[in-house]
Amino acid sequence: MKVVRQGLIDVVQKGTGRRMNDGTIPLSGGKTGTVEMPGHPDNSMFVGFAPADKPEVAIAVIVEGGGFGSVSAAPIAQEVFRTYFQKQGFKPTKKPQ
Repeated sequence: MKVVRQGLIDVVQKGTGRRMNDGTIPLSGGKTGTVEMPGHPDNSMFVGFAPADKPEVAIAVIVEGGGFGSVSAAPIAQEVFRTYFQKQGFKPTKKPQ
């Protein structure tokens, strides 16, 4: 489990989900994905959890016809996390762009 958790955190720190690590939410972990169905537009997905060190919230986002997960689904997850953590009193180190 430790290796899997670190891999999911690495996706956000330096992989396809790195736009989520912008200081507007606590460090999270997750996985972006593109779900391909022959003859149909690609679907976008992101599953994740936050904060990375002591998870208290998890999310799964699927955007039908959304393309890459990092483009459509991850930004939705980030906005949900941002709203959640703002209500918990989290102070961002940067403003959302």
